[in-house]
Amino acid sequence: MGMTEDFETSLQVLRGFDADISIEVNEIKRSVASTSKRTTIRFAELKRRRYWFPLMIGIGLLMLQQLSGINGVLFYSSTIFEAAGISSSNVATFGVGAIQVIATGVATWLVDKTGRRLLLIVSSSGMTFSLLIVAIAFYIKGFTSVDSSLYSILGIISVVGVVGMVISFSLGLGPIPWLIMSEVPIVYYFVTF
Repeated sequence: MGMTEDFETSLQVLRGFDADISIEVNEIKRSVASTSKRTTIRFAELKRRRYWFPLMIGIGLLMLQQLSGINGVLFYSSTIFEAAGISSSNVATFGVGAIQVIATGVATWLVDKTGRRLLLIVSSSGMTFSLLIVAIAFYIKGFTSVDSSLYSILGIISVVGVVGMVISFSLGLGPIPWLIMSEVPIVYYFVTF
């Protein structure tokens, strides 16, 4: 910022008056010069494929995350558990939240070992299968009598499906879009240099 003499004086005091700071001063000046050369990306440049493609992948994953239905399942989990026949639906909802935290922790460990794409595929497939189980269980439950043992078994199956959906979401579609979006600026940095 035009304060080169103050910078060199401060560095000399920091390193000691006997130290030779000329090499370090040149390295710092070179570093500052290279960072000031970095250009910013203008909004019009987003039309170029090297900027547009990673950004659209990140935005698409975030849209898919929100359209997956996880918010409806989590917001209405107490109601779902009540309809499934669970007597303590609030405790079950707390359990689902704890399972979600644990599954997200496992996902942070798995993401670098297995890869983002595989986790997203497994997560989406698991969510689809789990919601299909919940839908079938509630559909069949509508045709069975309340007193039958099948009615209570279908309630347990629907709870297992909800828990499976939350685990599947937490393993991939929950954390990975945010990870991808945090890497988009890094992609810009490596593409431009």
